[in-house]
Amino acid sequence: MTATTIAEKDKMTLAREMLEKLVDRRVLAALEVCVRCGICTESCHYYRSNPKTEHTPYYRAEQVRRVYRQFMDPVGRAFPRWFGAKPTADEALSKLAETAFATCTLCHRCTFECPFGVETAEIMRVMRSVATATGYGPEMLIEIAGAAIAKEENADLFRDIFLDQVKELEKEVQDALGSSKARIPVEQKGARFLYVPLAGAHTIVPQAIIFNAAKESWTLSMFDTANYALFLGDAAKSKRIAQRIIKEAETLKVKEMIITECGHGYTAMRWEVPKWFGRPLPFGLRNIIEVLDEYIRDGVIHVNPTTNGEPVTYHDSCNLGRKGGLLEEPRRVIRAVVG
Repeated sequence: MTATTIAEKDKMTLAREMLEKLVDRRVLAALEVCVRCGICTESCHYYRSNPKTEHTPYYRAEQVRRVYRQFMDPVGRAFPRWFGAKPTADEALSKLAETAFATCTLCHRCTFECPFGVETAEIMRVMRSVATATGYGPEMLIEIAGAAIAKEENADLFRDIFLDQVKELEKEVQDALGSSKARIPVEQKGARFLYVPLAGAHTIVPQAIIFNAAKESWTLSMFDTANYALFLGDAAKSKRIAQRIIKEAETLKVKEMIITECGHGYTAMRWEVPKWFGRPLPFGLRNIIEVLDEYIRDGVIHVNPTTNGEPVTYHDSCNLGRKGGLLEEPRRVIRAVVG
């Protein structure tokens, strides 16, 4: 992690302001309830792959508690070493950023093992916000999040390039289906679905083939579902990135937004957006796996499992499964496709 140039005093002020804003009762309870029993240890994939103390959820949370006490607790601010807190903002925040970004994926698995339900991932999310606000966010994530916002701000400059790319992908769909009538519609008003892919043909061409085979009323989003500001804990940028797609869906008056196979993109739109904007979405929202499950169940598309003879295993996504509740849908699709 590298820090941008912010004065020491300003970093402390920013950190304190962010903590005051983000540490609500739920986060405060998570900070205070943990008894350091270590039951969460074996649930963490970081620890399982590299069993070191600093890779345990309770250790990570303890680093955050030290920073919290340094910046928020009156006694901690006066005597930081009493609580093991670092004496300077630079040292504390640098360690914090390393812990929050490099040793936790916010998967919430540890919460399921904790007898008190301590949400260590929410503690880490707050600390990512603090680290980013004080100049310690990962530069690559910051650049990618900024590029996503720039694409919306300069949509007219990107539109022609995007449409040319779609035309090339459309040829692949036509070849796959053996039909020159197959299309990848863009900016189609009144469609049933606005399909939001990731950047890259791998999430556009296969779904376009399926939508054409299903004779679906759909249109392709000009934006991708990835929201890297969510990883940064930057709520303002996260909202701006999500707003691009919401605005597009509202303008086109679609009935549903369909998110591609992207765990964090689905989680952001399903669970975070209503909190960010203080209102539910004015259209339906589903993950593509739900649509595929529906198509197969209703006989809209037909699959031949005998063409897929290789054994298949499925690992539940933390965002789609554990946090999203999509558990049976992917299994039904796999059983239908593989047999």
